[in-house]
Amino acid sequence: MKINEIQTGLPLRTATQIEITIQAFKTDTNLVMTYYELKDNDNYKVCDGYYQLSETQYDIWGADNTYIEDCVLNYLGLERYGYIEPIPIDKPINLPISGSTSGTTIQIN
Repeated sequence: MKINEIQTGLPLRTATQIEITIQAFKTDTNLVMTYYELKDNDNYKVCDGYYQLSETQYDIWGADNTYIEDCVLNYLGLERYGYIEPIPIDKPINLPISGSTSGTTIQIN
């Protein structure tokens, strides 16, 4: 999957994508290991490593593998390509109503 660019590896190179593999695991445990590779635009490996899900993460996982991707991305401090951090709204904002040029304060909770 494409990620926002990051400089990493030795020598320092630009990684633009990540490939994550869920490793085989025993059925009598709830520990899951993942293997990841950061790659550049030419699909060459920049660096790699392992990430083990916690028991809580395993319990939440279910059938949605994007959850695993999010866990690994969060662990590495990476973001999906094009991701923009949402801006928290903690105070009233002015929005025009019905095309009016005057603003009306709306409390968003």
